[in-house]
Amino acid sequence: MTLPLAAAPVASPDAGATIPVTVTWTGSDAPSGVFFDDGAEVPLTPNAERTQFTGTRQAAPRSHLLIVRYADDDVPLMLRITPTTQPISLRVFRARATDCAGSSAEQLRRDSLAASSTAKKMEVMLRGRRMYQVPGCTNWVKRIAAQVYFTRNCDLAKSHEFLDLTEEAKRWFVESAVAINRPAAEAEVAACLNQARGRTVATLFTLQNNLIASDQTEQAREINSELHGLAKDPDWAGGFSAVKLDREIILNNPM
Repeated sequence: MTLPLAAAPVASPDAGATIPVTVTWTGSDAPSGVFFDDGAEVPLTPNAERTQFTGTRQAAPRSHLLIVRYADDDVPLMLRITPTTQPISLRVFRARATDCAGSSAEQLRRDSLAASSTAKKMEVMLRGRRMYQVPGCTNWVKRIAAQVYFTRNCDLAKSHEFLDLTEEAKRWFVESAVAINRPAAEAEVAACLNQARGRTVATLFTLQNNLIASDQTEQAREINSELHGLAKDPDWAGGFSAVKLDREIILNNPM
């Protein structure tokens, strides 16, 4: 899967706008469908040649669960969309089959440490996910696979405005660490979430101030409303703390 870097924020974002999402793929193993999971499936539309799927999401600062469906697996991706998000283009592929051998797990770990590009991190992340799902793996192998899946997902969530942590990456990482140090794993998950959410908070706060400085009061008011909603959400408190922004400033100074 290849993710381009998010483009620069638009000058006058519309908090009520929708963000285009396009999914394509490489290789011969095409997904049978792509959809957002809002409790019910909201499918993206394939083109006539079935070489891509397209859809939209509302520009709201929350996570959106995107499922890429194959014959034998539903691969989740969590998208974080805000009024500053530019059109999203994803290129997906199936992680190659793997086994539970210790040498395979060690190679996965080495490849994870060496991964520097977005495409490479995504590839290794999906390999870790697939290895974790192989039946009969030892706890040691599953722990490596879960760590790679979570760590690379975390890297991408912190470095891309539109990508977030999947629930299974968080859960598998914590569950695999139970025998070693579950509290430490839970703390690592929380820290990653806070840093990723902090990116969103900082982007919105900076944009609000830039709009105010350029006398775009109405657009600034829309961004302030988004920030106010996040400041009221206790799950986002750590995101504000991560970028050293006092939630009370937002809560007590609505526009």
